Amino acid sequence: MKRIVIFLLVLLLIVPIVACAKPSDNTPADSTTVGEQDGTDSTEETASPNEADDLGNPDFNNAVFNILTRKSTSYEIKSDQIIGDLVPDAVYDRNVTIEDRFNVQFNIIELPGDWGDRDGFMAAVQNNVASGLHDYDLVLTHSAYIVNIAAKGCGYDMSLLDNINFDKKWWCRKYVDNASMYGRYYTAMGDICYTLYAYMSCVFFNKSLAESVDLPDLYELVQNGTWTLEKLKQYAFLVGQDLDGNGIYNEKDRFGLGINNHFCRMTATFWDAKITVLGSDGKHAINLPNEKYYAIYETLFDLVHNHKENVFFADEGSVIQTNMFINDQLLFYTETLRNAATMKDMQSEYGILPIPKYDEQQENYISSARDFMTAILILVDITRPDMVGTITEALCMYGYQKITPAYYETTLKYKYLSDPVAMQMLDLIRDTMTFEFAAIYTNSINLIYSTLGTHVRDGTKSIATLVKANSKVWQKSIDILYEDFAKIIN
Repeated sequence: MKRIVIFLLVLLLIVPIVACAKPSDNTPADSTTVGEQDGTDSTEETASPNEADDLGNPDFNNAVFNILTRKSTSYEIKSDQIIGDLVPDAVYDRNVTIEDRFNVQFNIIELPGDWGDRDGFMAAVQNNVASGLHDYDLVLTHSAYIVNIAAKGCGYDMSLLDNINFDKKWWCRKYVDNASMYGRYYTAMGDICYTLYAYMSCVFFNKSLAESVDLPDLYELVQNGTWTLEKLKQYAFLVGQDLDGNGIYNEKDRFGLGINNHFCRMTATFWDAKITVLGSDGKHAINLPNEKYYAIYETLFDLVHNHKENVFFADEGSVIQTNMFINDQLLFYTETLRNAATMKDMQSEYGILPIPKYDEQQENYISSARDFMTAILILVDITRPDMVGTITEALCMYGYQKITPAYYETTLKYKYLSDPVAMQMLDLIRDTMTFEFAAIYTNSINLIYSTLGTHVRDGTKSIATLVKANSKVWQKSIDILYEDFAKIIN
């Protein structure tokens, strides 16, 4: 009876989504938003293979499934009751669906786990494994250091679990592959946690400002493959105005482009700088210095330091730039999708684009997400691999079917979701999501991934000397990383 009540309540909440969201390869179709009362996907027979529910209905005899999560993002996995708020209610419905379908009970444990708390969180996991307590089956935490937990021998190779299928749409396959070590899959990422979407990078654009300078159809540029860095610069340089007339360009004025430190560091992924390359031995090796990396840095430095009347740079925070965008002071704004939640009352219309290609020779658009998002790790000492694999897959699958569309509805304007072309942009961003090795393991490689952003921010005109001096240090760190994982395997 509890399952039926929850089903009806959530169905009422999700109706607006399924009325307007476009079915696609990434955004779940309206017919799969809510499952049947027995917990299985109502479209199982017609779903594409990479979206089909293959889990069956095993009964785990009321077993407890223990999840450790960082406290600040526990909302991704924990919701105690229906409260009339779309996303928390979707989280609750997912959990109840899984508990009823597989006869399990969730036990969710919270610990401080943000970047500043990483040492304590990692120690808690390592100590628990070392003591043989078996307190946690699944760990959800900050993606920048979860790989360090795996390197200490605490992770289970998820490829050994029959019911985890990384070819399904709800997993971020490019993260999974690039995080793997010696063919083992210790960490993963997907729709199990919706910070993947919250921290997904995109380019917001102000439609009113775009019209004021006669820009072409930007969506069409994306679709025909000609949305490039050069186009972004060309259009951004059309906008710049000293609104208060004091001769100083700051947050009170209007700019063509707003960027920040995080965007700068992530251009290594967006524009395929190849910080590392995969060798014939299956190991990544440092690929610095290289001309592409230097060219990207020079472009960023030029934008930030030589075009201050057109480009507004911020360090870490986005509050100032978001307010500027809302107030028609930025034509383009490179940020994360979560910022759209604060733009609902914006008077001007806005659109969302993928990060532009470096140039037209770049074959595909490349997207990524800021490293604050959550990744997962299954602990090496689990006692019920069959249960842990099934429930982890179910959490990700139902996250894709239930929580992701609810997050889109909550974050974006209703009328934006009703725009099929706009939805194609979101689909494209999610489809091209990737995480390169240097980004995933940056915490083990002397924070190599932060280099572009840090030195653009600090005004370092050239990083050639720095890169040459550090390339051997970075390579040594990678060698040690592989040695750590080799010890686990052997």
